[in-house]
Amino acid sequence: MPVSRRDLLLRFGPAALLVWPIVRSAQPTHAGGSISPRRFITFFSSSGVHQPFFWPTGNPGTAASSSYDVTGTSLEGLAPHLDDIIIPRGIRINRGGNDSHNEGSCSILTGRDQRAESSPYAEGESLDNYLGKELSAGQPFESLLMGTRLQCTRPSMYISFDENGVENEYLQNPFDIYNSLFAPLVGDCQGGGPSPELLAARDRRMSVLDVVSERTSVMQARCGMGQAQSQKLERMAESIRSIEQVLDSIGDPVTSANCEDVRDVMTGEPVDNTDANYPTILKLHIDLMVLALELDFTRVATISLSLGGSCGAPMTWLQWDNNGSLETIDSGHHSTTHGLQRNVENHIEKLRIIDRWNFDQFAYLVGKLKEVEEEDGTLLDNSIAWYASDVADGGAHSTNDMPFIVAGRGGGSLETGYYAQLEGNPNHQQLLLSFIHKLGLTEVTSWGKPGASDGGLIL
Repeated sequence: MPVSRRDLLLRFGPAALLVWPIVRSAQPTHAGGSISPRRFITFFSSSGVHQPFFWPTGNPGTAASSSYDVTGTSLEGLAPHLDDIIIPRGIRINRGGNDSHNEGSCSILTGRDQRAESSPYAEGESLDNYLGKELSAGQPFESLLMGTRLQCTRPSMYISFDENGVENEYLQNPFDIYNSLFAPLVGDCQGGGPSPELLAARDRRMSVLDVVSERTSVMQARCGMGQAQSQKLERMAESIRSIEQVLDSIGDPVTSANCEDVRDVMTGEPVDNTDANYPTILKLHIDLMVLALELDFTRVATISLSLGGSCGAPMTWLQWDNNGSLETIDSGHHSTTHGLQRNVENHIEKLRIIDRWNFDQFAYLVGKLKEVEEEDGTLLDNSIAWYASDVADGGAHSTNDMPFIVAGRGGGSLETGYYAQLEGNPNHQQLLLSFIHKLGLTEVTSWGKPGASDGGLIL
């Protein structure tokens, strides 16, 4: 007899949230077996790319035919995943005509122009907000919205908006994201003192998993988990522990076995949101995103890196070769795209390194999604994840040949593994409508400003 999330919560308390996705995946939903939910992920990095370094060499075609090559391009880090991605060239961002970064950010998911320079910034709802209600109904979170070093409040800071065009606020600190996702697993600390599993863990480092370990073991037995399901649970547990270890290295560790103390730390001092911590924070964001999707806490996730127009983090963790001497890149992505105006030395060479690094982070996300096995493929197979930006070329602020990359098969609705030159400069609203249809919402006939998606689907 099928078991529901509610059944598990009533029988085992908050710890059931950890086991539910495994129990769900083992339950048939139709005659052919189980169907995993579809997910939608936006990975947004402002300021576009340096176009000459970005596009594959060779000719449009399939990855299997080796008609194109990403070696030496900004996409080289995605080489192991060419069968899992689409490289669509020729899409234009159909946005308003004011500041390129503000208009591009407001339009990238809404498909509409920027409304104003003050809040509310957007003319309408963003796609992640809409899909959160449609795909994540009944889940703990409609969507997960994360930002990495978004420092200046201006329209280009925001890409996610509610039904009224009001900007949705980001979670920027990974400790806060961790708390939001996993605080329910600790429970309410009621019942006259620490639970037996907390007492048993008194003499060793404490984690959320320690709080729920005994209950999880009971659930494994009662839910009839086989070896494969138990291994999946252990893999998820290792993911949580690895995230906790990194959080401990830049924040306050949990060292007590007292439930109230665990709660105190989970609402304590956050991780320092500094430029120096940028790579660490971004990796934590990606790891937390994948774990939240795997645990089925949500089915829609969005992450935005730095921002265009101002206040981009100096990318000091990267180095460039200055005639045989490695030197630190001390400028942000946006200022480097305008190197001549901003007096950034050797800005073209630095852009080659910065663009490659940005797409390497997307490649890391794709790889993490591929690691998660589900009953009918991988988490990537059941997702649509795309790399988006606000402009095509960061220096020119151009609108054509947007550097969009689409990864994942959308639960079997998408065919991947090709590089395409699209004819007619289709609007990005047509891409957004394609996503909507591939995620099963075929009753939606348009997206964004009137007429912009009328050209039809492009995927």
